[in-house]
Amino acid sequence: MNTISHTRSKPQRQGLTSIKLNLRFIIRKLDSLLLRRKSRRELAKLPDYLLKDIGVTRAEALRESDKSFWQS
Repeated sequence: MNTISHTRSKPQRQGLTSIKLNLRFIIRKLDSLLLRRKSRRELAKLPDYLLKDIGVTRAEALRESDKSFWQS
């Protein structure tokens, strides 16, 4: 009499774990990029007196806000 064992193999589990880790990384990266975009837009909206308070000129703020969200 043959007995067939139904067990999950470790490579499948490792593969799923790897996919989960990759998805988490991608989600964190996207979140970071969206936050960068929002911060740049908000910087451009600040009045001159607040920009002066943080040591940024209007030209610097506009240059920064013109960058694409993926640029550092």
